[in-house]
Amino acid sequence: ATTEEIKKHFDRCGFIVRATILSDKCSGNPKGFAYIEVSNDRSVELALALNNSIIQDRLIIVNVKRKNIRKTTCTD
Repeated sequence: ATTEEIKKHFDRCGFIVRATILSDKCSGNPKGFAYIEVSNDRSVELALALNNSIIQDRLIIVNVKRKNIRKTTCTD
């Protein structure tokens, strides 16, 4: 799916601030997932309701973004 197709699918959720499809840095191929940013909490609820819906014959899973946790490394 394209960014525009993803935005169109989630359009019923309210204003879509941004839709981003992640790609592999080396190959440029899509990683198979995307992020959308919506404008308010109600839009989040509506977007979550689209979990297990279909975009271009593909089942999608919708989750709230997890917080980024910085990985630390230990050196001896």
